[in-house]
Amino acid sequence: MRKFITILFLASCCCFNPIAQAAEWVEISPNTYMDKSSYEYNSETKIARVWIKMINSEHSEMEKIIGKEVGHLVACEELDCARKQRRPISIVAYDTQSKILDSYDNPLSPWINIVPNSRFEPWYQLACDPKMTKD
Repeated sequence: MRKFITILFLASCCCFNPIAQAAEWVEISPNTYMDKSSYEYNSETKIARVWIKMINSEHSEMEKIIGKEVGHLVACEELDCARKQRRPISIVAYDTQSKILDSYDNPLSPWINIVPNSRFEPWYQLACDPKMTKD
């Protein structure tokens, strides 16, 4: 029941949130995009919040977890620009027909170090770029 409510909540956010409808996806690495229109940066905490879309080949580990073929993922991530860390806030997995397969929502996720040359480093570099973080 909790999973159903979470999926229903996330689906309603996508349907009624003007930011989600006006997504401006910019490629940040192969098969990975950031929505520039929903970018947020807190200059006091030096934390950026971004929505990331990963197309199929970037998330085979998700397919192993849920046991279904994933078409793409959309994730809300926070990036700590001062400490070079990230944490997933929300993740929604879609099938190849863009139907929701599974979701994860945890605003209290622990912070994870961003490993150099990992797939998360381009996220950090773009979200924490001084041009993006200007008020």
